[in-house]
Amino acid sequence: MLIAIRTSPDAALQLRSLHDWLSRDARLGRGAKVRWQVADERPDTQGSAFDTINILLNDGVALAGLAISFATWHRTRRSSNSSDITFERAGVKLTVPATAEVSEDVVRLIKELGQSTEAYGDELGE
Repeated sequence: MLIAIRTSPDAALQLRSLHDWLSRDARLGRGAKVRWQVADERPDTQGSAFDTINILLNDGVALAGLAISFATWHRTRRSSNSSDITFERAGVKLTVPATAEVSEDVVRLIKELGQSTEAYGDELGE
């Protein structure tokens, strides 16, 4: 299952911090591959206008690890200077406001992203 994580263009440092955090988090382990995708800002292309973290997860255990890891990261960085973070999976988007209490949002993240797997199947055909 492929999950894209984005934030506003002016919050690239925040997104890079999350990428570095997820890349080092043992909870994701071998069940996840974390990749940084640079925005394609050329005017003649239709690439993403935002830098993106792409995470390829093997199973629900890795998805739960992602949710826990994100919640931990978010709690330590929540402030009025932060930007909202958007998770996307198979057309389903969940935006976590910068000042949100993450525990409820993490439960929604797991539920909504897990439902997208059932509704749309896996992009990789698995």
